[in-house]
Amino acid sequence: GNPPFLNQLRSSSAGSVARRSALRSDWPGLVGAYTDEAWIFLAAGLQALAPGGRLVMVQPLSILAARHAQNIRDHLLIHAELDLLWLPNERVFDASVSVCALGFRRRDNSSVGSGDDDCPPRRFVTTNFVSASPGGVCSPGASWGPLAADLDGVPRLDAEICGPRLSSVATCTAGFRQQFYGFKDVVREHRDDQAESRPVRAVTVGMIDPFDLRWGVHDHRFAGTMFRRPSVDIQRLSESDPGLHRWVGQRSRPKLLVATQTSVIELWVDVIGDAVPLTPVISVEPAAGVDQDGLDESDLWKLAAALASPVVSVQLLSRNYGAALSTRALKVAARELSELALPVDTDAWGRGAELAEALQTQPTAAYTTRTTRRDTFRRFGEAMNAAYGVDDAALIDWWIGRLPGRVATPSHPWR
Repeated sequence: GNPPFLNQLRSSSAGSVARRSALRSDWPGLVGAYTDEAWIFLAAGLQALAPGGRLVMVQPLSILAARHAQNIRDHLLIHAELDLLWLPNERVFDASVSVCALGFRRRDNSSVGSGDDDCPPRRFVTTNFVSASPGGVCSPGASWGPLAADLDGVPRLDAEICGPRLSSVATCTAGFRQQFYGFKDVVREHRDDQAESRPVRAVTVGMIDPFDLRWGVHDHRFAGTMFRRPSVDIQRLSESDPGLHRWVGQRSRPKLLVATQTSVIELWVDVIGDAVPLTPVISVEPAAGVDQDGLDESDLWKLAAALASPVVSVQLLSRNYGAALSTRALKVAARELSELALPVDTDAWGRGAELAEALQTQPTAAYTTRTTRRDTFRRFGEAMNAAYGVDDAALIDWWIGRLPGRVATPSHPWR
């Protein structure tokens, strides 16, 4: 089957409140605010099968990793074995939606709820249905993104990453969508003749590059207006939205600012603590008084090196494959960053942190034709691979190839 794709985030396909209520009644526990109804067709088709019967359906690629599809993925694994995956790796339908096809075999009553003996699903790619090597076995509560990511060129990590979690040393915060409206009327263009010596810089996702911030260098759009040096009018914000003003005050500390929907993790270290992240920029802030594994509150560069490493980019891209706006984009959420493992080789991690600091603070003039900034990125990637216990030159090449071309010429208007 090829059911209709009815993404609830698109106004052209979102269902009415009454329809959502009826679906929740028919499929308790499976329908949420952002459930694509195409996913429900899998549950309905599975219900129609006899034990041992088979079902194959075209699906939006988001079924593999979207957080809102987790209940449906778990439901399917309880009642069926995932037997087949097809990834066309190109647009094969008129709709501008990336797709896959999933095949299931209905369990008999004695094996419902058991997936212990499931085999890796057969996998096929391209419109010629070329057979690929089997993937891993899907488990309840987990993304199916890794099942497909390597078929699209994403490297596979063979090493197990098992260090302490980022949440043990830092907090990750993302602004709410409502905050957009709170900032809308208090962001202004900073002028040199204004009274304050340094502006409270408003930072959008588009300004952030790997270890670089293009605030004040290029024009960026916010709330329909182009700004080159957008700043937050703190006095006006305190009067118009005291709650948001307090939130800004909590962010006024040294931190990392992480972009979303990028090819690899792109972040910038706010050493001074005067930048305000505008939704959906993620703020990563060391926990007060942290002293674990050589990491303390002032050691932002270690945090930056860990998050910007090739290992973290490939982990997140594999786990969230299909959930972003495109298959090349990396969807990043604050909660997922918190759950990431930190490196265990502290010596290599220290080298990576030094290179991270050099990448952000060293001006273009410091590089020569024989040693470029891109070379430093490669040495950084190699150091952080070692920090995570990963020995994979192909992963470095893949990561370097996905860096924005402009990383060779950092802006550095504000360090």
